[in-house]
Amino acid sequence: MRTNKASDQLVAPVPTTPAWPNDEVRQTVTQNNQAAYYRHFEQYKQRGAAARKLTADCDQLSREVADAKRVLDDAQHRYDEKVHAQRVEAHYEQVEYDTAQGYAVACASLGAPVPPPDGELSHDADGKTARWSAAVDEQNAAEGVRGL
Repeated sequence: MRTNKASDQLVAPVPTTPAWPNDEVRQTVTQNNQAAYYRHFEQYKQRGAAARKLTADCDQLSREVADAKRVLDDAQHRYDEKVHAQRVEAHYEQVEYDTAQGYAVACASLGAPVPPPDGELSHDADGKTARWSAAVDEQNAAEGVRGL
């Protein structure tokens, strides 16, 4: 059984060197391996630099997205507040209208006339009849016709 003691040492096997037919073959193989090593090491450094640049770009975009989300969340919050305020105001508007109608009914039952607010419930809510009457009166005056 193997124990893990501080005195234990990892002994790496001694690499064996292949026997070369001649020095020229050894040089060719060694040079090819060294060239491949340098080529791949340069590609490793280039890809590392590209990866670091992409990481920095991703970090920047992540911050921009977070900022945009904060702006969007803030706008959504303001929108929700406005919608809530609008609903509250619409509710109170209806409450006030209903209360006014109740008082109008009470006044009418007591015999006091209550004119409709802002021409509401009248036959001339938009003022067209008054403008038409004024135009007729103006035309009659121009023609010399007396009003009734």
